[in-house]
Amino acid sequence: MAIQDFQLYHGALLAQLVRNERPVTLRMIETEKDRCWSAYRVDDAVTIYVKHSARGKYSPYSGVPKAITWTFTFQPEHLNDIGRLSHASEVYIALVCAHHGLPQGMPISLDTDVKATDKWIRYEKAVRKSLTGICFLNPEEWHSLRLTSERARTIKVELARDKWFLVDDRLRVPRNRLSNWQVPELSGQR
Repeated sequence: MAIQDFQLYHGALLAQLVRNERPVTLRMIETEKDRCWSAYRVDDAVTIYVKHSARGKYSPYSGVPKAITWTFTFQPEHLNDIGRLSHASEVYIALVCAHHGLPQGMPISLDTDVKATDKWIRYEKAVRKSLTGICFLNPEEWHSLRLTSERARTIKVELARDKWFLVDDRLRVPRNRLSNWQVPELSGQR
């Protein structure tokens, strides 16, 4: 069985969640059989809604890119799912910002030379390490982005080589938020 893209990108999120000192329980929430599933219940306390982007747009650069921007589109059915889920528990949104491939005009030419191939692999790993991550939005943040409308909504997430994601040119989200996040204790039914 082939590995689907959403399985790879959701795996990045799930690996970080289960590497917590405190054990966590996860349950996938099925939204529709014909679409990929996008939500997980964590410890029966909160829900995490996942979107991913495998291609970002590099900023102008010379040598190694300085920043990359991803675009995430929330269709009305996604927004309806988030709204419905938020009636049952707090919803966090995980935007998996991945990138495969190198920017056009990269300073490496690929040929049959083993040294060039090794150089390409090291370069691609460096870009992936410095310019990928999971932008983890808490409920207040995604509400401020107006992800509650009836119409499709697009947001942009930029990552420059620092400690923050910049969402829609105004919201700064710590890059390490998910690594430091603790699942809130269940405080009663909503």
